[in-house]
Amino acid sequence: MAELAESDVLRHVFRYRRLASGSACADQPCEECFAVHHEKVAHFLDAGEPVHFVILAFPAKSPNQQKVLGNLPDLGEKLSIEFLQSFCDQIAHFYPPGARITIASDGHVFGDLVGVSDTGVTDYGQALRTVIDQTGGAAIDVYSLTEGLGTGDYDELRGILERDYAAPLERVREKVATDAEAARVFNGIHRFLFEDQVDLVPGRSREQVRRVCKDLAYQVIQRSNAWSDLVAERVPHALRLSIHPQLAHSDKIGFQLLPAADNWLTPWHGVVLDDGNRFTLVKRRTAEELNASLVWRNNRPSHYVVPGADLEEAA
Repeated sequence: MAELAESDVLRHVFRYRRLASGSACADQPCEECFAVHHEKVAHFLDAGEPVHFVILAFPAKSPNQQKVLGNLPDLGEKLSIEFLQSFCDQIAHFYPPGARITIASDGHVFGDLVGVSDTGVTDYGQALRTVIDQTGGAAIDVYSLTEGLGTGDYDELRGILERDYAAPLERVREKVATDAEAARVFNGIHRFLFEDQVDLVPGRSREQVRRVCKDLAYQVIQRSNAWSDLVAERVPHALRLSIHPQLAHSDKIGFQLLPAADNWLTPWHGVVLDDGNRFTLVKRRTAEELNASLVWRNNRPSHYVVPGADLEEAA
């Protein structure tokens, strides 16, 4: 019976897998897909506890206003949180104790590198907690740098994180140069940083921005990996979800929060577009190119609507 519940839980998780291009098992998970996560799922089922997932996500909005609507959560975060709560509720159908998800918010980990102030990260995080409270569920909690290392100056906390958990930058660069998976992640982060930064400082050539963002990407990966290791130390049994596409047999499960034409797009790098049939994540400039109408909720910009749009063609 426990084996059946474990299989049901993982099959449910894999419904939302975000696989890297060219991954094996894209059509159907294989035995190895299950085996990678067997021990962690079994830990919670044997104890009769909710299955615990952790996802490094929801750092802050992109500073590029051509991609997002503002600095605070909007419909993208609301739909994502409701989906995560529903995801946990649905697991309770197969396994009555259900599931819970810890959002390990990494905004303060690398906000200074991507152009978001610590105040901006804090404001986003507080508003995100309000969104979570308003779902009415209790399956989601947030874990941030202050929960991990204590209160204090954020520069000081980042220094402690680098000192105690980060690999030297030289090692990060070497891995990107020699490991295909590390290179894939680097290329994705570099692309996001370039898209964020290219519109923010006029007068720089695109090549200059690419060079700057390349150095920043190594630092973002260094700190992100350090944060990942700290979180894994604090919750060693939790299954790791990832907002980035992953290979099928990775110990991280790439996880799709909302439908998007771009497999790397997230609510904090895009906006929600309602075409009358579904909600889809796009960049703000894409919604505006479609002549979509901006919708306001609670005196804040929320999302766009454009009934009947062909979003695949627009993407």
